[in-house]
Amino acid sequence: MTLRELNEGISLKDIKSKVKVIKTSVTDKAKEIGKTLKDEFNDNKAAFGIFKKSIKGKFGGEKPTPEEFQKAIEQMKDNVRLTVIGAIGAAPGSALTLPLTFKIAKKMGITLAPSKTF
Repeated sequence: MTLRELNEGISLKDIKSKVKVIKTSVTDKAKEIGKTLKDEFNDNKAAFGIFKKSIKGKFGGEKPTPEEFQKAIEQMKDNVRLTVIGAIGAAPGSALTLPLTFKIAKKMGITLAPSKTF
């Protein structure tokens, strides 16, 4: 079968339409990831503020509530999870090891997915 035979029936208009759909999908996903990263940055900033408040509380300043402190701890756990995922994802063969790691962690009762996922 020749290239010409393969291309018959597919118009330039069809190709442009499909490219536009893909471009829109990628753009929307990139915006979603950007918003999630911005939210994570703001959550980290708030968590460090709570830890700072906790340290000041040791020296007579206002202490954070237990709920605030627990929220900051959970944010730090998310940071550790993202670091582990990033390290595994950067390794060669991560397309195989990352899903396997999630499966093993789930069997062991360990949550690797951060609270906010993409």
